Formats: sequence, structure tokens, C-alpha cells
Amino acid sequence: MNPDWGNAAEPYYHEFFHGKIEEAPEKIIRQADFIIFADILEHLPDPETILRKIVRNQTSGVLFAISVPNIAHLYMRWQLLLGKFEYTEVGIMDRTHLRFFTRKTFEQMLATCGLIIIEKQTTPIPLDLVNPFFSNFNIGRLIHKMYATLSMKWPTMLGYQFVYLCRLPVDEGEKP
Repeated sequence: MNPDWGNAAEPYYHEFFHGKIEEAPEKIIRQADFIIFADILEHLPDPETILRKIVRNQTSGVLFAISVPNIAHLYMRWQLLLGKFEYTEVGIMDRTHLRFFTRKTFEQMLATCGLIIIEKQTTPIPLDLVNPFFSNFNIGRLIHKMYATLSMKWPTMLGYQFVYLCRLPVDEGEKP
């Protein structure tokens, strides 16, 4: 919703809409070949309705890249165990988040909206952004790499964010 970013991007597109996704014209929505919801859905009061509207206006060739933070991350579970549910400026508990997802609730929403999951990725906590130690020192980079590997093996507990590539069913018999 940053007007400066919209103004900077607009010259690079044939058509450009700058505003809330809820207000996007269906004409623009229907023209998409690839739709990216990068950390968007958790900021919407009713993400399922918006996603369903976008999906409903697409043809079978459109791909969707969608990412959401994992509220069931080990750190969040630990915070809840301690009785804490405190918003922050960034991260899983960003104060602008209106909705929270586990992997199960995220996948249920995708299926309900009619999307088929093609690929799943899980990202680790960006430790290098938490502390420069994890990017400036070999041992820090090794720890970050090990944590990234563990988060792919145990995504529901250690995954910081879920990033999925999805598509519409190819034919009517294919189920999400």
C-alpha cells in the first residue's frame, strides 16, 4: 500500500492497479498468468474469500505462488506455553497480521479455494537477519544451514514460513 512503490513500478507494466486486493478490478485479475501472494493473506480479514475470488477468475494455466508464516513454529509454541501472545514489528507475530496459519489450515484453505499444491517449501527463521553472527562467521553460517535442513525435515515445528506453488485443476475430475 506504499504509493511510492506503486508509482515506481507502474511504468514497467501495460496495466497497473494500485490499491487493496479486495478492490482489484476483475479485468486485471483475469489477465494474470502467474499470481503471487507473498506474505499477503495473513494481513487480510477474510483471506479465503479473496483467494477464492481470484481463483474463480482464472483459467487452468495460471500458477499461484503463496507464502504464509507458520504460527505453529516451535518459538511460538514456547511463547504460548509461557502465556505470551505478544505482537511485534516484524515476523510471525507482526502486529498487522489478522490471520494465522498452521500448515494444516493453510493447505485446507488452498483446497477449499480449488487449488492443487504442486510444490511445498519451508523456510527457516532468517537467523542472519536476527543476528549478524549467522552471516558473518563460518560457525554462524553452519548453524543457519543446519537449522534450515532441520526445518525442511520438520516443517510444522521448525518451519518459519510455508511457500507453496499451486495451480487450478486441469480437468473437472481432478480434485484439489
